[in-house]
Amino acid sequence: MRDNNGEIVVDASGQARLCHADLDIRLAQDPFPLYPGEVLKQPLTALSVIVANSALRLVAVLDFEDDSGDKRTAGDEWLFEGPGRWSLRDYMQDGHILIVCSFNEK
Repeated sequence: MRDNNGEIVVDASGQARLCHADLDIRLAQDPFPLYPGEVLKQPLTALSVIVANSALRLVAVLDFEDDSGDKRTAGDEWLFEGPGRWSLRDYMQDGHILIVCSFNEK
């Protein structure tokens, strides 16, 4: 847990206070330590690149308002359509990539 200045909050005995069940996704920053009580949920992963004619299926795990102002509630599903680069946020869960195929008769 951090205060408004970004400093670690400690209790009366000097132990770092924890935000239980809190998820933090960190991108492009200096190396950082894991504090007591923190665990690494998954190893370092590359950003998802979604190519043209494909989409990434996303699921909201918490209620939030996205960058475009749409309100999402936990359990909502939607598509991020390519081409584009996707970086996961702590209130979403990424699913699988869907590829659009079109067949022409000849």
